[in-house]
Amino acid sequence: MTKEELIHDLRDNVYCRIGASPLHGVGVFAIRDLPKGTNPFQGSGDPEIVEVPAALVFENSEITDEVKAMVKDFYAAEKGVIYFSDHGFNRLDISYYMNRSDNPNVEFIAANYTVRTTRDIKRGEELTVDYSRFSEE
Repeated sequence: MTKEELIHDLRDNVYCRIGASPLHGVGVFAIRDLPKGTNPFQGSGDPEIVEVPAALVFENSEITDEVKAMVKDFYAAEKGVIYFSDHGFNRLDISYYMNRSDNPNVEFIAANYTVRTTRDIKRGEELTVDYSRFSEE
């Protein structure tokens, strides 16, 4: 990314930050008003998705239980397949820190593995999602 692209990204694509959450430890909060239909994480690198059979992770004795727990916490799983970002664990973006809600204000779009707001969100409001839309786990 060039300096000019970085400045553009900071100016136009940064909508949220991580903060202390009353729901569960850490959460994602709007730092500007977000209209309904906005992808609050655009420009975050749009990773390729790598499909890995869950057994390769969860039945692998060389992967620690702590890492297995993080995989369950942070990655979508469906029908025995885990959908990983090709960025890996050490490059998670802040969207991974959205908390769960039965009345979420953000929805998961499976077709392109993105999210969008389901209603207008005010600056300072926590973004939440229904985890069951991400994964069967």
